[in-house]
Amino acid sequence: MSDDGSLFENSMEELEEHQNSRTLPSCRVNSIVSGLHCHPEMKISQDIAQSLLEDIEKANYFANGANQVMLFGRTVISSTGTVSTGLPHFIGQLILQLESICRPHLPPHVHDMLFPSDPNVSKSRQVIFNRYVPGEGISAHVDLLQRYDDGIIGVSLGSGCAMDFKAVDPPDLEMSLWLPVNSVIVLEGDARYKWTHGIKGLHGDVIRDETTDNVQWVPRETRTSITLRWLLAGADIVGFEAQS
Repeated sequence: MSDDGSLFENSMEELEEHQNSRTLPSCRVNSIVSGLHCHPEMKISQDIAQSLLEDIEKANYFANGANQVMLFGRTVISSTGTVSTGLPHFIGQLILQLESICRPHLPPHVHDMLFPSDPNVSKSRQVIFNRYVPGEGISAHVDLLQRYDDGIIGVSLGSGCAMDFKAVDPPDLEMSLWLPVNSVIVLEGDARYKWTHGIKGLHGDVIRDETTDNVQWVPRETRTSITLRWLLAGADIVGFEAQS
């Protein structure tokens, strides 16, 4: 980590962008949001990340300027773990890898919610691919309450970024969390229902080291996110009307 003075080695444009955004320095550790799970070891390997990016490119999901693609599949339980039919093979493999990666870092009931072991469970899963170039973000939001169930998994590929969390009530409680490249994040319970999450459209992020209180400017690169969510019963039916 660098000291505060190192920020001035960056361009004034970058510094002014961060200052004008009124963004708090991002922390590496979640200290206030219940149900927000992140851990330094809860991440995919660089080899897996590179393979995922190559598979996404081969699928041409972002052809013709598209920056978001949604896929749907129904989960079934096999002898080797949780798999989803109707999704690309590489996503099925990712889900199996996430099941193993997340197990040591999640409470058992949360892990079972995300990766059900009950053979009678049959739920529909949505997978979203988003691509962000530096300067792009996503507005703060709570995922649609009438469409999506509890339990959201996010994977960051290609670049890290800061994700901002703000309590719905009281609205003045907020936190910015640094999501490193290849990191995995889980939102459940309060984090899913009682906090908004979003990403400011910046070209870089200021990260604070909680152990030293030093800060560091980290420029963003092109980031591809993979989000996995459960659909509520009936939400996968054509014509289903979702309400926020």
